[in-house]
Amino acid sequence: MTRTGRPRSSSARLVARSAAVLGLSALLCVSGAHGASAHVLLETAAPNGDGTTTLTFSFEHGCDGQPTTALDVSLPDGVEAISTTQPDGWSSTQDGASVRWSGTPVEDGTPARFELVATITGDVGQAFVFPTTQTCTEGSTDWVDVDPSAAHPAPSFVATSATLVPRPAQPVASAGGGASLSQTLAVVGASTLAAAATGTWWVRRRRR
Repeated sequence: MTRTGRPRSSSARLVARSAAVLGLSALLCVSGAHGASAHVLLETAAPNGDGTTTLTFSFEHGCDGQPTTALDVSLPDGVEAISTTQPDGWSSTQDGASVRWSGTPVEDGTPARFELVATITGDVGQAFVFPTTQTCTEGSTDWVDVDPSAAHPAPSFVATSATLVPRPAQPVASAGGGASLSQTLAVVGASTLAAAATGTWWVRRRRR
C-alpha cells in the first residue's frame, strides 16, 4: 500500500528557505572577508577629536607568498601626515607626498598594521584614495586601482564630518542690513583721522 506523505506546512517551508538564505549570506560574507584579506586595506579612519584622524592600514599577505619588507603609501590632496605608528622592527619616513614604512620582513599570512595620524581637509562624502606599493623580498604589488572591486584596489575611505578638519565659522551678516566689520573699522579709522586733523587745526589757530 502506498502512503502519501503529509504536506509540508507553509511555515515549515518558510523556515527552510530562511535557513538557506542565511547560510548563503554567511558564506558570501566569509568569502568577501577572505578576498579582502588578500589586499592592503585602510581598515579604519578614526577621528581623534582634535582635528586629526588616525588611518590604519593593514595586510596579512605577501607578494605571491614572499615576506613584505616595505609599504609605500601616497597621500592624496587634502591629507597631511602628522605622525606614524608601526610594528616592532619597522620605521617610517615622510616627504609630504607619501609615507614609507620599512623593516624586518613580515611573513606571508602574518597580520601587520600601520597607523598614520593626519589632518584631512575636504568635503563630507569625498572619497580619499591612497595608492600603495607593497614591496617584498622578491617582487612587489601595486595597489592603485580606484575601483574598489578591481583586482588591486587602492586603500580608500569616504570622509565624514568627524574625520575632516573643522571649517572656520563664516561671519554672520546682520539681519537689519547693518554695516560689516570691515565697514565699521573703516568708519572708525576715518573718524579718528578727522578728529586728529581738527585737533591740529585748533592748536595752530590758538598759536596765531
